Amino acid sequence: MTRNKVSQSLAGNWILVLGPLFLFPAVSLAGGAEQSDDTFFERRIRPILTTRCFKCHRGRGQKPAGALALDTRAAFRRGGQSGHAIIPGQPEQSLLMQKVRAADPALRMPPDPELPLSPREIRWLAQWIRNGAPDPRETPDANAELQRLDLQQAPDFWSFQPIQPVSLPVVEPPGWGIGPVDYFLQAKWQQGGLRPVRDASRRVALRRVYFGLIGLPPTRLQLARDLRDSSADAWFRLTDRLLASPHYGERWARHWLDVVRYADSQGDPNQDFPIPQAYKYRNYVIDAFNQDKAFDLFVREQIAGDLMPARDPVEARARKIATGFLAMSRRQSGAEHLRIEDTIDTLGRSVLGLALGCARCHDHKFDPVSQRDYYALYGFFSSSRYASVVEGGPFYQRDFVPLISAAELERQVGPARQQLAALDQRLVRLRERREQVLAAPAAATQLKEIDGQLEQLEKQRAERIENWPRIDDAYAVVDGEPANARLQVRGAPGQLGPEIPRRFLEVLGGHRLLPSAKSSGRRELAGWLTGTTNPLTPRVAVNRIWQHHFGVGIVETPSDFGIRGMRPSHPRLLDFLAARFLASGWSIKSLHRLLLGARAYRLASASDEGSQARDPGNTMLWRFRRLRLDAEPLRDAMLAVSGDLDYSVGQRHPFPYQQKRWARDPFRTLYETSRRSIYVMQQKRVQRHPFLGLFDGADPNLSTARRTTSTSPLQALYFLNSEWVRKRAIGFAQRLLNEEQMLESRIDAAFEMAYGRQAAPLERQAMVVAWQALQRQVPEGTTIGRELWVWSRLAGAILSSNEFCYID
Repeated sequence: MTRNKVSQSLAGNWILVLGPLFLFPAVSLAGGAEQSDDTFFERRIRPILTTRCFKCHRGRGQKPAGALALDTRAAFRRGGQSGHAIIPGQPEQSLLMQKVRAADPALRMPPDPELPLSPREIRWLAQWIRNGAPDPRETPDANAELQRLDLQQAPDFWSFQPIQPVSLPVVEPPGWGIGPVDYFLQAKWQQGGLRPVRDASRRVALRRVYFGLIGLPPTRLQLARDLRDSSADAWFRLTDRLLASPHYGERWARHWLDVVRYADSQGDPNQDFPIPQAYKYRNYVIDAFNQDKAFDLFVREQIAGDLMPARDPVEARARKIATGFLAMSRRQSGAEHLRIEDTIDTLGRSVLGLALGCARCHDHKFDPVSQRDYYALYGFFSSSRYASVVEGGPFYQRDFVPLISAAELERQVGPARQQLAALDQRLVRLRERREQVLAAPAAATQLKEIDGQLEQLEKQRAERIENWPRIDDAYAVVDGEPANARLQVRGAPGQLGPEIPRRFLEVLGGHRLLPSAKSSGRRELAGWLTGTTNPLTPRVAVNRIWQHHFGVGIVETPSDFGIRGMRPSHPRLLDFLAARFLASGWSIKSLHRLLLGARAYRLASASDEGSQARDPGNTMLWRFRRLRLDAEPLRDAMLAVSGDLDYSVGQRHPFPYQQKRWARDPFRTLYETSRRSIYVMQQKRVQRHPFLGLFDGADPNLSTARRTTSTSPLQALYFLNSEWVRKRAIGFAQRLLNEEQMLESRIDAAFEMAYGRQAAPLERQAMVVAWQALQRQVPEGTTIGRELWVWSRLAGAILSSNEFCYID
């Protein structure tokens, strides 16, 4: 019998079978994609006001329409002749929302028919008002900490200071720690009167490091091997084995893809075109992590790989694909200046830990980034040509980057291009002939013959396009026409200021392109981003790796190292790690070994009353933070224990090659797969994969520095009612029946596969009682065996349990 038929015959609620022993997680951990109120205003609301409203509703010496000025917070709140424009927290009652949503064009705002608000922009306005209409303009500077850093003050701010050599602190007792990380943590514990909890059990530590490095649970064979190894360096050899696994790159690439907004479709709600070539960038990132590519080279290739020399065609191909970082980083729809804003903002957050996009309309309110800095960077990207997916014409892909030589491109595409040109010429001549016939009634008898020929030629043209040669190309970026950008006054592209020479941020050296530069300058920019005068890039990278191992960064705002971000909890440790990172040649695997070699990584997640009272948030990491599995490893673990996981590398999704109707009929197909979740199709805006969306997978529309961890009734209902979960439970149950014959052996096997440990006596007893109860509940006439029916319910309870979904 097929699993599908088996799952359809199952009914009932397996979670209730075992009562309180297995409850779906009810713990919520803080986190989330960093999008502060001020950032939301600067990125979403201020551009709307600047481009749509200020022409008529600007005060400051002008007489605004309807006495309503929107260019200051105070004026906005004051309202105009018709009353208050907004009621914070109540978008539906706010006059502003009523105006922008008005059905009557005479009442709708803005009045210019060429500047309508998109549905997305209207949603942003409603969200902003619902959140209380936070407006950072004219924010009082009573809090000195939030005064803007200028260029003179910036060198004294912690994140802009050079990385200094740091010596290990002296601690008592000196023998507790294993590695240098322990010494820094121990010094903080001593200062705060804290004490670490006991070490985690070996099985707990093993499950932790397997999920931490490869995102999969250890198998029973792996557990047995690792538990047998009692040598002094067993832990370090295990770490090396996991780092050498191809599954390591599949896990850690996902963290980077979160930050760069990876998706397999372009994301506009009205024109969500697929990007079949996107997987090449995803696989490039996976390969880079598996190869332990130096992080500085990894960054440089993604900014300017197409401009870097290569040793061979394979490296040249990979470096072109790497610039998919820039192609992925921005929205497809909207004006060019908004797409480049996305690129600059994503680059700033991912590499520098700075919100550079906030400087588009004005100098950054807090960080030492000027508007001139912003447009100096703007020139690098306006001088580049992005691959794009667009409406109009027979081909929806434009400027995709060929990964073959010009000669090979001509060989593959030249004949088809010539055929298409010949068909177009014949169509032009025939249409001209038709016009002549229409102008001469005496020749009207020829019209039917001409129309038939036109129909035949148009059919041939459509077939030629439908069967257009597929070439090896990439969703990437190449150089365009190099030119400096002009400053856009208040971020409005129609109000141009002076030309700004391309250069790096002043606060990080202000390096400038040579006047003789003939390219976009992206290669020079990439060098400055990873140069010795920039302390941000290594600090940000090290902090991200730390966060994914310990659940929280040394800097809790991993994409904001500016004045509004959190200060480091262990500044000396951060610089020690950054210095070691640089000394290792920017090796991420070396950094993993350093962090996982710490005894602190193997602490239990249990609490200590005294330390809890002094440090309730566990900022000093005196215990391990219990973490819920991200959506991807949770899904992968369910597939793994059920025996259904396909370990093969994901390639292109089976998108149709051409389909013009996508222009007004957004692509909505989900290509479900049993491969690892990093290979699941990531679609922007229109829909998300149901499992990844429900369990807090990254939103591809944002640069996600930290995942949220939500708990909702829908998650519990998914475990209860999902056909996908039922299939995994059946697969898990079938494995148990196949691999073990005795009841207690099956119970132990189930616990080892799911939890990495054996069942405790009370748990074994509860399972036996549940098994006996379920034996009495098997429906008469069931089309499957009694044992599979029973064990599928027990397996479902285990997959739905707290312990399965969390890392202790």
